[in-house]
Amino acid sequence: MLRINEIGWNYSHPSGMIYVDQYDEPGSYFLGLFQSPTVLVTDGKEIEVRPKGMVLFPPGSKRCFYPKERDTDPDGLWSNDFIKFHDDGDGAAEILGMITPMVPFYPERTEHISRVIKELSEIERNYIKTPEVRRLINNRLEYILLFIVVNSRDHMKTQLINVNAAVVRKIKQTRTYMLENPGQAWNISKLAEMAGVSQSYFSRLYKKIFGTTPMKDLNERRIEKAKYYFSCTVLSIKEVAYKTGFKDEYYFIHAFKAATGTTPGNYCKLHQNNDTSNVLYINEKDL
Repeated sequence: MLRINEIGWNYSHPSGMIYVDQYDEPGSYFLGLFQSPTVLVTDGKEIEVRPKGMVLFPPGSKRCFYPKERDTDPDGLWSNDFIKFHDDGDGAAEILGMITPMVPFYPERTEHISRVIKELSEIERNYIKTPEVRRLINNRLEYILLFIVVNSRDHMKTQLINVNAAVVRKIKQTRTYMLENPGQAWNISKLAEMAGVSQSYFSRLYKKIFGTTPMKDLNERRIEKAKYYFSCTVLSIKEVAYKTGFKDEYYFIHAFKAATGTTPGNYCKLHQNNDTSNVLYINEKDL
């Protein structure tokens, strides 16, 4: 779960401060949304962060930045929003891994992110941290990270996607169900219908969240399931192909070899040549 260590909304540094140069406690991330022109120093290089730019500092990194043009800020102040947080397990490691650390990025509608940070700062100040409140904080933090991942501008992107947290959760639930039932006849149309979105939107957001396409994700799961069947049952190649969703035995053999480097038959022989005295073989036709 993601937990906040410290948070600041519309935080104005003291007028005498001209530099931030510090390490955070172990395990803490620092996410900054800079409202003023700022210079980031990383690996001895200076990088300009334009207003509305964001930077993620990973655990153990040094936060080092300073105002570019103090006299352009209101009242001569240097302002930003920030969240210091840590992930104590089963959190957003996969999402955090999609954000390049120590590199400025510019999500669409940063004013929306700023409002969510304001909401979180009010929750932190005014609410007792019951399990329900902690889950709310985790969900809002995860929402911010997903919003950043999907809406960040880069030179490869030609279209921005609006993210709804409920839609993201539905897509994640759809993926879980698909991977738990790889033998079903899946296609993009069916998956998008389950998630309640259009096919094109489902495919684009799925790729952004999971880093792969739905069909490639499914194919990898089917191959892993097939390897399990070959290792722990006496099903034939044709039966395994059917149970893992490959209705064509020959297509299954081709896909299995492409994924593993060997044919299903050779995979079975390799397994049979190993010591299998501790393996219980099951004929699933008898279950």
